[in-house]
Amino acid sequence: MKAITYYLICTACILGATPLFASETTSIEASLRNFYSGYGSPRLSGKGTYIRTLYKKAVDVTDLLEGKEFKDERRKQQYLSNLRLFGGLDYSLKQDTTTYTLERLFLDGNKKRRDYASLSPAVVENIGNDPNVIDTFSSNVMAFDGGKSISLTSSQTPEGTTRSYANITPHGKIYCPKFQQFGHSYSSASDVQVQRFIDLIDQGLATFEQTTINGQVHATFEMGLETGPSLKTKHIFAPDKGMSILYTVVHRNNQLSQEIICQDYAQTCSGEWFPRVYIDKRYVYVKGERVLASSETFEAIPGTVEFNISIEASTFSPEFPEGTKVIDER
Repeated sequence: MKAITYYLICTACILGATPLFASETTSIEASLRNFYSGYGSPRLSGKGTYIRTLYKKAVDVTDLLEGKEFKDERRKQQYLSNLRLFGGLDYSLKQDTTTYTLERLFLDGNKKRRDYASLSPAVVENIGNDPNVIDTFSSNVMAFDGGKSISLTSSQTPEGTTRSYANITPHGKIYCPKFQQFGHSYSSASDVQVQRFIDLIDQGLATFEQTTINGQVHATFEMGLETGPSLKTKHIFAPDKGMSILYTVVHRNNQLSQEIICQDYAQTCSGEWFPRVYIDKRYVYVKGERVLASSETFEAIPGTVEFNISIEASTFSPEFPEGTKVIDER
């Protein structure tokens, strides 16, 4: 039963990237419940334009498995799968890669849209000198309107004309970075989930500490069993910016696994604080040495980010250019 509880909490805390915060003047239970009811305001809608830089390191699977022993093939594959999930590894890579994309992001409730275009390093530098350059790019589109997903892509033919393709599917599983969470301490959990956290602490299977250093709140949650994995997360919040996150670090099995760094905070017209730069670093260990496996950076284009604003419904139902080849899988 304890193992099951541990798995559920790991799932809620890690996959949801859930930060914890406790007030110095209230009980842990009250503080956790206050947090999950929403410090700051929920970001129910918003838009923003970012430059996304994605670095991935090519790692040899043989090196990852060196010195490891597994009872069977299933456990070995699960180990590699976890490294792919938590480290952002791509086992097909033959050399390190760095890619750049222009990302226009929209959300309104459960509706979302991502417009994206690949960029060269030279173009990225040009955008830095003149942000208006972003208006000259034609983008691919992924959108979910609450009922269906639409993927719209365009390519150049050898004759120099543009050919467009659209794919419509009956689900909302599209890649769209959750930029509304960048630097935001707001989260949600059921009373049952909150109680599980509290039970772990009461049973001595987890600890929670909170201190204030130089006006910043440091919150650390640690849990583990006598046998099995351990987990430690630390978050640093800025009270003067609506409890926005400045830094998050995750250790698994006493090894650094992830760092999230939020820099250069700005405030939107609606009063929301957001980091102009958001960095997510993932680590793995190769032959006992820590290696940066992947790094994803989002850098906001000045003046493009807003939250809790009205978004036109048509935004999530993009128009198809004339002549678009449509595949409808509904």
